[in-house]
Amino acid sequence: MKRIIVAAPASITLDQLTDDQQLGLDVVMAQFVMPMPGTIPHGGQHIIDCVMKDNFDPQAIADLGLPFTIMGYWTWDGSGAVQTVTPLDPGFINFLPDRVTLDEEGNEVSRLPPVLTLPHAWAGWPAI
Repeated sequence: MKRIIVAAPASITLDQLTDDQQLGLDVVMAQFVMPMPGTIPHGGQHIIDCVMKDNFDPQAIADLGLPFTIMGYWTWDGSGAVQTVTPLDPGFINFLPDRVTLDEEGNEVSRLPPVLTLPHAWAGWPAI
């Protein structure tokens, strides 16, 4: 299996894609969540977290004219270590919210800048 994190226009929906683009995604996409939990929009884009089938080729994104930018890409055979194909782009931090601490009454106590990390995980996938 393969996991990719992509930035895409925040206004995009799958039904806006062409028939060829939708078919191309149907062939290789196993699961996705849009927008990725724990992320925020940035620069008119949001993050999509995808688990792809083994037949996924990242060149297909360009070939299909999809408005996606790969922010990270990993492979895993289900038993060994996760292999990094494309490390998480440092610009991903722009899609992460500040870390806010609240008191018992819900008042903000502190606000810290985000830390570059993946705020979402897929059941069964090891940590990246």
